Amino acid sequence: MPFGSISDADGNRVHSGDGRGVQQHQGYGALNRLVQTIQDYDGTDNGTANIAAAFGYGALNRLAA
Repeated sequence: MPFGSISDADGNRVHSGDGRGVQQHQGYGALNRLVQTIQDYDGTDNGTANIAAAFGYGALNRLAA
């Protein structure tokens, strides 16, 4: 994907790309909260490709990562 974004049926951005061809992938949980992001998705530089971050939420819906 060059430049642009793709959203799921709930309107969450699940994939995006910038003008340099760098892609980002986002995952969402059942409550449409961001639970994972992958930077430089399918990148060619082993030092920066597919860097993942996971997020969790507490009982009060606060980010608890």
